[in-house]
Amino acid sequence: MFKPLALSVVVFLVGTPIGVAAPAVPPSGKPPATASEKADASSPDWMTFYYTHPQPDRFVSEVRGMSKSAVLSKPSAEPPIVAFLSRVMAKNPERIPAWMAALADLPDKDKETLHKAIWYSDTDAGKAYLKKHGLAKYLEKPASDILKMEIDSPSVLDMLWGYFFATGDDAPIRRIVSALNYGKYAGALERYKTSKKTADDKKQAYYDVICRAAIWSLAANCRQHPRVKGICEKLSEGKDLNPTETRWLTFVLAKLDPGTETRNGASSGQWLEDSKKSAEKEWMKSDRGFGAMLLFSDNPQQFLDNWEKPTAGVKLPTTESAPRGKPCGAFVVFAGCGADARGLADVVADLTVIKPDGKVYGEQKGVEVWQKKPAPQGKTLQLGVGQLGIVIEPNDPTGTYEIRAKVNDRVKGVMLELKRKFSVSK
Repeated sequence: MFKPLALSVVVFLVGTPIGVAAPAVPPSGKPPATASEKADASSPDWMTFYYTHPQPDRFVSEVRGMSKSAVLSKPSAEPPIVAFLSRVMAKNPERIPAWMAALADLPDKDKETLHKAIWYSDTDAGKAYLKKHGLAKYLEKPASDILKMEIDSPSVLDMLWGYFFATGDDAPIRRIVSALNYGKYAGALERYKTSKKTADDKKQAYYDVICRAAIWSLAANCRQHPRVKGICEKLSEGKDLNPTETRWLTFVLAKLDPGTETRNGASSGQWLEDSKKSAEKEWMKSDRGFGAMLLFSDNPQQFLDNWEKPTAGVKLPTTESAPRGKPCGAFVVFAGCGADARGLADVVADLTVIKPDGKVYGEQKGVEVWQKKPAPQGKTLQLGVGQLGIVIEPNDPTGTYEIRAKVNDRVKGVMLELKRKFSVSK
């Protein structure tokens, strides 16, 4: 019997939300600095909250600290750093020569990052410095305007965040919100796995990635920066956004509201159903703030499409029976997973299907649920990345099958064993 499950009223209570830290400089993965190193270490707060209290006098010491921690020339960190430093330089162009003289002993690769920042600053003093020091290659074309760059990769989003951290301006946030237009490609990344992998399939999947990055970064920085939240609320209430941007930005802001029953919960480490505490079930368990559900659907594509819709709640097509010859899917939905020192999750699952006679019908071990990605914060429910596809063949036995999932949060050290049954008729 077809049985839709409304996740708008099934939520998880996951403990006191952890403050989202979305540093402008990605973590280096190195141990904390020793006392002797701290004098030369950069402070993430200098960048991340610079716009609240500009301190250009710390430019040399902070950049030197970035260099010492191997962040300054790190490819993944370069976009936000270049954009950030370019805006600090643009506000203090007369100090560029002195700053560069004080940093003349940095490694060449680190100075190259600074040269890019000078170019992006698009200042007369910066151009004069580049020309004087034999760096005319940077002057062969006009400096790019960060606010007008096409958002064709997550790195452009990083540059826009770097721009904001330096200035606190509305404009970079508005540009980041424009990336929500890629929301029309929602689900393309999952569909790519089973697509013909054409150039268009790849493009749509990449647009989906960019949109997800925009959603995550907006939500994370709204939590950390009242200024970002205020700008987003103003945009959502105004008339400047198109319908797609408005819909997705409303979705982002709704995720921040602890009173919103979307994919969210409250704060004590258990499930709620219809706003009431729910006893654990074979397919829905929690431990130490980590919770997981095992869901089964005979319409996996509709399941995925419904999950991606930017609505306050989501109805997912689940079932307790499986038709023969039709693809079905087992899904893991989770909340409250742990985060390692870099803020990343590590959740995997072993998925097994047992036949009516007790023998294994099929299994997949070590399926990614959520790995090497920022851990969803607070009360957010998240659909796991990997799914188990099931097709009951004509000659397969009738009776009751059982899906077993061992969901392992390796960071928290929690293992949840879930079960879900479905029947197969003749």
